[in-house]
Amino acid sequence: MSPPNKWYGWIPTLTGNIFLSDPFQDGSIYKSLENYSEKIQLNVLIQLNEYYVLVKDKKFNNNTKRDNGEKATVIYAFNKDRPNNLERLYLFFEDERNTGYILYGHADIITLSKNGLIEFDVHEIITSPDPSFTRELANQIYIDIRDTYHKHTHHGEDDLAGEGLIPICVQKETPEEAICGIIDLFLNKIDLYHENIDPYLHSTKIVITGAVELIRRASGEFLYAQHFCLNMADMLPSGMKEKYIQIFANSIQLMNIFLNEVNAKYAHDTAARSSGQNELSLKQNKIRSHYNATFAGINDSNAIKIDLCNQ
Repeated sequence: MSPPNKWYGWIPTLTGNIFLSDPFQDGSIYKSLENYSEKIQLNVLIQLNEYYVLVKDKKFNNNTKRDNGEKATVIYAFNKDRPNNLERLYLFFEDERNTGYILYGHADIITLSKNGLIEFDVHEIITSPDPSFTRELANQIYIDIRDTYHKHTHHGEDDLAGEGLIPICVQKETPEEAICGIIDLFLNKIDLYHENIDPYLHSTKIVITGAVELIRRASGEFLYAQHFCLNMADMLPSGMKEKYIQIFANSIQLMNIFLNEVNAKYAHDTAARSSGQNELSLKQNKIRSHYNATFAGINDSNAIKIDLCNQ
């Protein structure tokens, strides 16, 4: 097992308080450990005796799963005296024969702040020569903590991983370094969203649903970035809060411009298709009229009256 490494992340919040409700009350999502104990290693079960435990099954779309399939099982361990205080999280995947769970890693939750800033130590159980493995594992742990306390509507479960975008999770030594690192990630997302939106703006055949959804997600993330700067203002260098807030405000305005451009392009393409269909319809009507006029007057008993409109 590798030594722990320290990570920070931020749970998006507009209110500045992630504890307004208890996310672990949903019995349809969180299960008892008894349903899983036969597939979990004994040493982990012994560790879990110290905690109040809840379990959730989840799908991850990330290379952390390696060859073990999409299904993952997450175990939340709470202080028994303070059942809402999350202290540890375990990440399992089913083995190839579906006979047991492989523990890939766990995290000790050092800090879970009201304003959404989280600090956690990641312990790798399965090691890999792939240098991206540690980040993938930390990302998955962060995403599960984030999605537990934050019910989002502007991005997907994998935080646009399929779009090349990354979770708001950084490996730093201090909260101050982490806050600056998280702002850098938000700034990088500006360019990444532009790269993903640009093909829609220059496509000869725009896909309106995909373009609007991507722009909507970008606007939502930039709004959260503004609130992150507001929530962490006391820990930012002097004058930087206003600078960053303005940058993200400009980015939201740019997304509105993109949205107007997409809507205008879609309206133009729709009008062009409609015009083309109308021209084709006129030509078809002329042809029908020609044939009807030609054959409608035939009265010979051996002739057959042809009405193309009814063929």
